[in-house]
Amino acid sequence: MPRNHHDIQWLVPPLARRVNLAVWINACLFWIGALVVVSAASALILKVLWPDAWTWAAAPLALVPFVLPVAWLVCRRRGMFYTTPQLVEILDHLYLDDGSLTSAYEAPALASGPDFYARAGVALAGRLPRLDGRHYLRRAVPVLVFAALALAVPLRPPADPLPAPDALQTLAAPLLQKVEEYRELLPEDSADQLQQQIEELRDSKEGISREKWEALEEMGQRVDEAVARSQQSAVGVAETLAQLASAAGQFT
Repeated sequence: MPRNHHDIQWLVPPLARRVNLAVWINACLFWIGALVVVSAASALILKVLWPDAWTWAAAPLALVPFVLPVAWLVCRRRGMFYTTPQLVEILDHLYLDDGSLTSAYEAPALASGPDFYARAGVALAGRLPRLDGRHYLRRAVPVLVFAALALAVPLRPPADPLPAPDALQTLAAPLLQKVEEYRELLPEDSADQLQQQIEELRDSKEGISREKWEALEEMGQRVDEAVARSQQSAVGVAETLAQLASAAGQFT
């Protein structure tokens, strides 16, 4: 817009740029701060639970470039930016605070002389508000401190794993002992098969893995189920023999 010193509109843009920039920066800081907090909190959680994956905590920060245009759209749609009448009112307070600029905006004929706007522009040149970097820094400090603390927290040290053969032997030993203990209750083929499978896993040279852990757990369940079935069968046989003995006693 060309500057026309006989029109109040030339006084508005310098103030509009400053105050609306402040509104936009405030909105950006809120969302960027939220992303930093989420990222820092994720880093803390991952450092404790999954240390190897803690760098993924930086993923929310990838959204920061999108915050800038989104914050501008949100401010615009929610009417957060200052409008021309509001800006003129601010200019009036900064000028003489007597309503002269507001009156001239609403009714240009009320301007006091052809150089009224030129004189107002000269007076306002040193009175327009400036962005205060310290204000934004104070708002950012708590978030930055939290992020720094999250980064400073050391990774959870990995547990010292047992050597693979020792770990497999430790897991397999109770199962082998259970098979031997209940061998008389288990079908011979079933007992031999379970023992062989457990020994193969125990003697594996490839080390322990999730699949082997689950296989050992499954075999433990199979041993328990086989023992339970055998015990139930033994109880059934005992009850049948008791009934036969009782019936035979009636005929003696």
